[in-house]
Amino acid sequence: MDSLFSRGRKRVFSAASTRNDVVLSLPPSWRDALVEGERRRQKKSLDSSEERPSAPEVCLVCHGFRHVRPAESPRIEPALLRRTILHPSPPAFMSAICVDLETTGFSAQRDDIVSIGAVELRWDGTTLQQWVLGARSFFRTVRPSKPSSHQAEAVHGLSFEMLRDAPLLEDVISDFAAFLIQLDGNLPQSGQTEENHRAKPGDLSAKKRCTAATTAGCVLTLPPVIAHNANFDASFLQRAVSGAGWRVVWDEYAPLTCTQSMFRALYSHQAADLSRACQFCGVDTSGRDERHDALHDAQLCGRLFLRLAEKWPFRR
Repeated sequence: MDSLFSRGRKRVFSAASTRNDVVLSLPPSWRDALVEGERRRQKKSLDSSEERPSAPEVCLVCHGFRHVRPAESPRIEPALLRRTILHPSPPAFMSAICVDLETTGFSAQRDDIVSIGAVELRWDGTTLQQWVLGARSFFRTVRPSKPSSHQAEAVHGLSFEMLRDAPLLEDVISDFAAFLIQLDGNLPQSGQTEENHRAKPGDLSAKKRCTAATTAGCVLTLPPVIAHNANFDASFLQRAVSGAGWRVVWDEYAPLTCTQSMFRALYSHQAADLSRACQFCGVDTSGRDERHDALHDAQLCGRLFLRLAEKWPFRR
């Protein structure tokens, strides 16, 4: 047995020695190339082993069919920028919304939304050739079905008692749909007319159509959505709206833009949470240290997006 083990060990050492002899016998330039290749391989393996947040897929419904599109990657040009500041012939006007949600926990499958904040961003392709903050905003608290976890409540400060008299999610979604109808400058989806997008705020027609879910269901048509850590907000929004009997129609060309991914693509060595990303880019975050507010965070996300969009064409 010992002799077999010794012979096996000798063969291993012999093979290793042979490889080293082969490397040493190569010309210097070849040896340098092999060493550099091994260094890059080890660095790539180390980078890929770092823990990164998962990027769940975003379910989209476009033109009546359902398909799955992966969330934006930092290595890919954001579709919203490809459509505007990076496009040789961008549209004259269009709207997008920055969305932030506060929730009872961190699982879209088990937890509820407790507040929704959204602000409008406007693309001016005629005179300014840039994105600007719009005049419209939306904020509602929502009555959850259960109390928030201690960790979540510490973030947003909304207790179950505080939300006892808040409207139900179904009513908030109807109000949110009416708010979205106000936003102009977006291309209508297939089968919809421009008049559908011009209904006045508070128009009961949208609510009457969606009093009860029918076979076709109520439809919430979203303009391009911008959020920080966008997969979190998108997954909660998709599940909550679907659970309320609505069908979500994401924008066909730029459904979801993540400012956290954009920030990481530009400043890979900086902390990318909303507060520190805003502070790094010179966006005032006064008041956010006390608690998170969905509308305030949506406004911060919008201002951060404007700063990142300005710098994006000049990145290396």
